[in-house]
Amino acid sequence: MATRRRFIRKCSTFAATVACVQASAGSARPSESVPDAAFKEAPAFERFAQQVLSLFRVVLPQGGACEVQLFCAELTPITTLNEKRSADSGHERFRLVFRGQGAVILNQSTYRFQHAKLGEFDLFIVSIGAEEPQVRFYEAVFNRSVPSRGEEMPYV
Repeated sequence: MATRRRFIRKCSTFAATVACVQASAGSARPSESVPDAAFKEAPAFERFAQQVLSLFRVVLPQGGACEVQLFCAELTPITTLNEKRSADSGHERFRLVFRGQGAVILNQSTYRFQHAKLGEFDLFIVSIGAEEPQVRFYEAVFNRSVPSRGEEMPYV
């Protein structure tokens, strides 16, 4: 447990983990019960890292959408012997920071993200601060298992 706490503390004062893609089109509905088979994971870190500074469309629960820019994609390496021995040592651990501008403020929640190259997926994001009144930063934190050699990742 100490390893996870250290990881979250390094990433941000706010931490959240949820990333999945709804197999069928439509808006994000986190409160509905959907079988696990209907979801796929969000893209891998490498795919996000290739899209830094590109725009993502965020579908709003009340209707409409806004755009955010992928500001940073940061891999969190395992740095200590205890982390290498921990239960989540084989996990892909990274964070994404998005930059949003305008009057729309995204509250901590799960939103449907859309991207021209990465497709659609749901992300749980948390506000981590503001640069100016109209510029806000949001974070998504990932800590998920990676498949064994020879297994394929179910990424879009």
